[in-house]
Amino acid sequence: MTAQLQFEDTALSKERELDQAIDALVNRCASLSNEVLTLREEVQLLQHERDALVAKNSEALAKVESVIERLRTLDTAGSNNA
Repeated sequence: MTAQLQFEDTALSKERELDQAIDALVNRCASLSNEVLTLREEVQLLQHERDALVAKNSEALAKVESVIERLRTLDTAGSNNA
């Protein structure tokens, strides 16, 4: 085999390796893009869930404060009657 043929064979081999590496990178990029989309959707769902829980917590706090106020009122009324 001549030097020119060896060079061409090596060049073709390197080109195939580069093509395979590029294909692997393109596939990895597509996979990561899909993963990012999935994670963004999950974050959005978790944010909605968090917002709902915060609202529920605020409602519960308001109810507890209302009960405490009624108990104070009852205690004050009971102290006045005693």
